[in-house]
Amino acid sequence: MSSFSLLLEWLEIPPWFSILSIILGFSSFVWGIYSYLKSRRVKSPCYAVRSFNIISKISKIKELEIFYSGQAIENLTATKIMFWNAGRETINSQDIPDADPITVYAKEGHKILVASVLQVKKDANMFSIPVCDQSHVQLHFDYVDKDEGAVIQIFHTGKSSEDIEIRGTVKGAERLREIVPVPISRWLVVLGVGRWLFVALLVAFAMAVIFSPTIQKETTYPILVILLASITTVIMISEVKSGLSDILRRRIPKGFDAFKEEF
Repeated sequence: MSSFSLLLEWLEIPPWFSILSIILGFSSFVWGIYSYLKSRRVKSPCYAVRSFNIISKISKIKELEIFYSGQAIENLTATKIMFWNAGRETINSQDIPDADPITVYAKEGHKILVASVLQVKKDANMFSIPVCDQSHVQLHFDYVDKDEGAVIQIFHTGKSSEDIEIRGTVKGAERLREIVPVPISRWLVVLGVGRWLFVALLVAFAMAVIFSPTIQKETTYPILVILLASITTVIMISEVKSGLSDILRRRIPKGFDAFKEEF
């Protein structure tokens, strides 16, 4: 019996076909949900924060005094705040209620000294700071499409970003959420390459089993079912892990160089 005939005979086995159909059906179901969630149009206001402490612990040196615009300060920190829309639905200025605008607050015991807009992703967004005093800074814009936004810089008397707070509401949107980027380690890259090498080895072994004339059918079927289930599982786990990695990293869109630069 030829190898092609063995392959046709093997493909006619109902248990193998049933198991494979279930696996493919489940995979299609998961992919459909993922595609729907990825394509739906929502407003998703996000922000990320980086702080650079310039002066601290001045109070321990009695002979040293530092002034900012005539005010004595003990700490000075530069904080960069990046605001953007991670959703596919446009956020308009009308979506920001007057009662709860996008605002940066200095926590008790600290002061905001000055604030400025460092970078705007798109000039038409019209980002500005209409209100700035020692207690809070308001952020205003005309509209923000997906992955558009701005970077603002605030000098304050806190020691870190823990001494400021960012609040605000966007109508019909998710809550304003902070994104904390987590860098991808080289180990994740190695694992990513390794999983596809593993899949390639499984496929090669499965082909060898299919076309081997010396292996009994009773032994071939369960081995191939296990191999196909393993391959599908590895691929699905890798995709889920990739999705979770994106969630954990909270991808920051490209084009905001001012946020990445050191002070």
